[in-house]
Amino acid sequence: MRSFTNLSWPDGAYGAEFRPFGTKQHLLTAVAVDWAVGEPTIPVSVSVVHLRIRPAAVLDVDEQSLTIGFWTTVIESADGTGDQLRHLDQVLVGARRHASILAGHHFEADLLTAVKLADRRQPGVEGVSEAWADRTVRERGVTRMVDTCHDVDPANRPTLDVPLDPPILTGPIDPGAASRLAAASLARCLAIGLVAAVHAGRFRWPGTFKVPAAVDHAAWDLLEPAAGRAPAA
Repeated sequence: MRSFTNLSWPDGAYGAEFRPFGTKQHLLTAVAVDWAVGEPTIPVSVSVVHLRIRPAAVLDVDEQSLTIGFWTTVIESADGTGDQLRHLDQVLVGARRHASILAGHHFEADLLTAVKLADRRQPGVEGVSEAWADRTVRERGVTRMVDTCHDVDPANRPTLDVPLDPPILTGPIDPGAASRLAAASLARCLAIGLVAAVHAGRFRWPGTFKVPAAVDHAAWDLLEPAAGRAPAA
């Protein structure tokens, strides 16, 4: 499994009192899973984006000023499915309780597929799946959840230059494509987070937000340039 991240803490954004920020931060966490269809179905990439938000405040953001924390993992064959699903579960264990907002796009389908493929219990995936099915009801101690496919009217979505829907991938994955796949997955995940942030009244920007440019700014030393390039298939 290939891992691309700018996070310096091993237990995710919620460990050790939200280090490295020093004090508790309000984070919107977006998660995106890209699947290679076929037999077997493979969770090729899992991307996680953390965006700092402020309660009851709208922040003006742009591609250069937006600070993101990200963690994207890519596998090249079905042999890595178990590791990928454990990564997804680890992310959701923390996000379910500690993120201010958890966002996905048609995420219920991703969660159900992850449950079907798993060979062991997944407390994070299973807990979020249960809550996601009735996310309009807030359970005490559980984050607010937003599905940008079902909860946000397409007419009210902010303007972005990447689609929210996942790409159609087929296996096996070219070993040389890991960085390109990661960049495309990260861009889609960031787009999901941005839409959720606008929907929740936390972000705004004028015109079209250039998502690949923001990814390039955040991950220039880790990933191939994403701007101007279509997702790898």
